[in-house]
Amino acid sequence: MKFCDIPGHDEVKRRLKDMVLGGGRLPHALLLEGPVGAGKLSLARATAQLIHCTNPGADGEPCGECRHCLQHREFNQIDTIYSYPVVKGRGGSATTSDDYADEWRRMLAEQPWGDEELWLRYLGNENAQPAIFAEESVSISRKLSFTSHDASKKIVIMWLPERLNVTAANKLLKLLEEPLEGVMFILTSDHPRQILPTVYSRLQRIEVPAYSEHEMAQWLMDAKGADAESARSAAALSGGNLIAAERALAARDGSSGEMFTRYCEMMRLAYQRDVRSLKRWSTDMASLGREGLIRWLRYASEMTRKNFCMNIGMGNLCAMPQDERQFSQRFSRFVTVNNTEGIERQLQSAAIDIAGNSQAKLVLFDMAVKIIMLIHRSQTAS
Repeated sequence: MKFCDIPGHDEVKRRLKDMVLGGGRLPHALLLEGPVGAGKLSLARATAQLIHCTNPGADGEPCGECRHCLQHREFNQIDTIYSYPVVKGRGGSATTSDDYADEWRRMLAEQPWGDEELWLRYLGNENAQPAIFAEESVSISRKLSFTSHDASKKIVIMWLPERLNVTAANKLLKLLEEPLEGVMFILTSDHPRQILPTVYSRLQRIEVPAYSEHEMAQWLMDAKGADAESARSAAALSGGNLIAAERALAARDGSSGEMFTRYCEMMRLAYQRDVRSLKRWSTDMASLGREGLIRWLRYASEMTRKNFCMNIGMGNLCAMPQDERQFSQRFSRFVTVNNTEGIERQLQSAAIDIAGNSQAKLVLFDMAVKIIMLIHRSQTAS
């Protein structure tokens, strides 16, 4: 991975290049923090490749041709250690990143930005809550106890350190408190506030911002061959997230597909006070599994906010594909100042309960019944 393969982030790239080539001291532990889809994992990989490259260019790019660069491209540079969330083995057996090394390489080959939803599919369990376990920290410590095989520095790239469990985080803390010579950690986090504070305080941090719509649209045209209109539409729908922009482009019209259909169905049945059908809807929705339901509830919350914006005459601020916009033009009059907060609260409460392993169909049915009352509150108030 070279910096030029990553769109935008010129200032972040400059800082990383200067850090490696500027003659200063590389930090022992660096954190790239920012929103999902900001390209942080790719920036970490480019930084590691530049550190190992034996012939960097005058522009601060890895050469892409030396032995180390070729090894990085194939994900087999022996002094680069990848660490990432995994699921426990059968029977709860000890599990480390090494157990999923092949899946990790395939995931990065398909999606270099680091896509957690895609990673769950490669783990073979889209309803799992992967973590970095204590065994992983032990494995990293063992690997770092050996001197570098072929490069000037051993580098640990850790994706999503917020998924460290407490035991693993405390073991990692010891490695950060007593840094080994010739070792560097590069961590990339979507939710840095969830990192154990004692670990977070020992990291040198660089903020990686979300992409602008212009940056994403230009990249979709340059790298994906999209026409200008499709690129602008996908960029507008993605909220600064490269992964979401790619998905929106692949969907052509940016339709939210099944999630949108399920949202429409719930709101239609709630408006009709069709409790019996909502009970069937809840049972059907439960088949999405925990992580699928949490993603849908986030989507439903976002759609509710967009409908409220449309209700108060600010729909021009909401990027929506045509099908969502057409629905919202009809439905938004039922999402008002009298019930928006309540609907949001029900959706968020359901997400919390489902994340805590409550029985999904009961949680969803209870939520849907309460949304019936909230929707009709808008009519009563008017």
